[in-house]
This record gives sequence, structure tokens and C-alpha cells, in this order.
Amino acid sequence: MRREKEFAKLLNERLTPIGWQITASGLVPADENVGELFFPMGSQHDAYVDIRRIFSPAQASIDIVDPWMNESVFQILATSNQTTLNIRLLTSNTPPDFMQECLTFQQQYSSIRVDVRLSREFHDRFLVIDGKNRYHIGASIKDAGRKAFMINQIEDGQNAKALITQIEQSWAQAQTL
Repeated sequence: MRREKEFAKLLNERLTPIGWQITASGLVPADENVGELFFPMGSQHDAYVDIRRIFSPAQASIDIVDPWMNESVFQILATSNQTTLNIRLLTSNTPPDFMQECLTFQQQYSSIRVDVRLSREFHDRFLVIDGKNRYHIGASIKDAGRKAFMINQIEDGQNAKALITQIEQSWAQAQTL
């Protein structure tokens, strides 16, 4: 037992400088600014909380690219502390009542503007917060944590610029709902 504690201490000493730590619940971020997060299968609540945390610093806008979107995106958006936001949802598949959900969301949160467009130009999922914080998400927001996946912050300038350019081009050509 003593040896296991020493090993855990040593492991945490090595993980802490890169923003991670081992706790009773497993490998977790030691710093909320960690740019990569791994979620094992069955971690739906943890994934929901971290995605909500990514949305929370938004001051002006959130772009969400997710080919398989459902009403769960509105549950997360409803937790925003910001009273005025411009939200752009770029998707290719939604449930039949998605636009009704969007309309009722906007009736209740009238200072949050939500635009939805259809495009089949993306396979992966992306979040862009205020045009400057960009994330790649390995699972649809609606399914986050059901199976193992990762969230990665996009920090490379060229990749970030290419992503923003693609989102803007796809948005301009997408079908408005």
C-alpha cells in the first residue's frame, strides 16, 4: 500500500506540470485550461459539464458545427451567463421538432439570437467561442460521453484559420432553416 501511494504521488508530480492529476475518480484535469480532455465510455455527465464550461466564457458568439444535432444543445445554451449572444448552429441532421425547440428557446431567451443552417460539408464537430477559442469534439454533443471521445482545443494558428475559413464558407453556402 505504501508503495502504491508513493507511485501515485510520483505520477501526480509528473502529470501536474502538463495539467493533469490522478484522483479517486481517475485521470482528471488539474487545470481548467487544459487543451485536451479525454472522456471514457459512460461519462455523459462529465462531458456535459465540460462542454458547458467551454460555452460559459462566451461574450458575443458561439458557432457550433455538429452534423447530428438535437435539442440537448439548447439545454447547454440555456445555462449561459451572458444575456446577449449570437449562436450559429451548422448541422446536417436534426430531429423533426428541432426548429420548434429553437423557436421556443428564443421566445424564452429573447436576447440570444440563434441561426440554424444545413450543410453536409463537415464530418467532425467544432465549437468556436467568440471567434477566438476553437475546439474539435470527437462526438456529437448529444452523444458526448456515451462512448469514449476527446475534446481538443485548436491552438495551431494555421489550423484555426483554416477552420474559421471553412466554417464561414460553409455557412454562406448552407441552407437556412
